[in-house]
Amino acid sequence: MICDSQLHEVITSILKIYQNFTGLINDNERDTLTGLLNRKTFDYKINKILVQMQEEAKLKNDEANKAYFLAIFDIDHFKRVNDEFGHLIGDEVLLLFSQLMTQTFRSRDQIFRFGGEEFVGVFECSSHDDIPNVLNRFREKVGGFDFPQVGKVTVSAGYTQIFAYDLPSQLIDHSDLALYFAKNNGRNRVSFYEQLIADGALQENKKEGDIELF
Repeated sequence: MICDSQLHEVITSILKIYQNFTGLINDNERDTLTGLLNRKTFDYKINKILVQMQEEAKLKNDEANKAYFLAIFDIDHFKRVNDEFGHLIGDEVLLLFSQLMTQTFRSRDQIFRFGGEEFVGVFECSSHDDIPNVLNRFREKVGGFDFPQVGKVTVSAGYTQIFAYDLPSQLIDHSDLALYFAKNNGRNRVSFYEQLIADGALQENKKEGDIELF
């Protein structure tokens, strides 16, 4: 029969093993510099959302009325930061930038670092009007922040709506094209892929599946 002291030791050992295990999982899911979710974790998270959306659509669940969006963020002229101040200061900018993301976005928003100065966010919104406000609030937050030694830094973003039967690669491509448009039209702005298509600023080749910029 196990006495109380032995039981306590067993429980303590199990808890240590669990902590080590969860620590390994966390390390595997997180970017080492910023602590944000990493690119490898993105595939699992986005596929989980897509499956959930498909199930809600089949059941005609009211939850299906929620809108999901994927956005790509890119720090403007980040290469200049590395060239002028060095990679150590560049890493500090990335770290502070990621902290601004954590502070500004909501707890339910999923933020990933894709590498370099590129970040991805997946957002759940109750209406289409929410997402530009969410993204522009962050853009303004970055623009008003003084980065040590570097000073002011701006960010551009491109985003697209997530539909139940989209492919993750397709969502990335659409957001990337919207980001490319923002970068080539003044930077420090947010562009919406579907709106660009509707306005004729981007043209979708439905036969080829390619997008052309005017």
